[in-house]
Amino acid sequence: MNIIDFVAPFLFGIFLLMAMGIGIYVVKLSETIDKQAAQMRSLFGLIDQTKAETEAAINSFSPTRDKVHSHNTRLDSIEFELKGIREKMNAVTPKK
Repeated sequence: MNIIDFVAPFLFGIFLLMAMGIGIYVVKLSETIDKQAAQMRSLFGLIDQTKAETEAAINSFSPTRDKVHSHNTRLDSIEFELKGIREKMNAVTPKK
């Protein structure tokens, strides 16, 4: 009986155990990658939802911003007119 005939079944068994271990590792790694991909998709979904809500909130303030700008423009116009009236009044009033 040769030593190879004695050792070959043990080496074949070790090879099978290594192949099974690698197979199990690949399956577990695939499951982990799938879980992480699902988490990434949910995070990107939350980011998109938050972005949409933020844009909606900003857009809801747009009419208010336009009103404030309109009021500021009117106030500037009234202030300019009052300065003109004040200058005319000072010119008209007699100095003592």
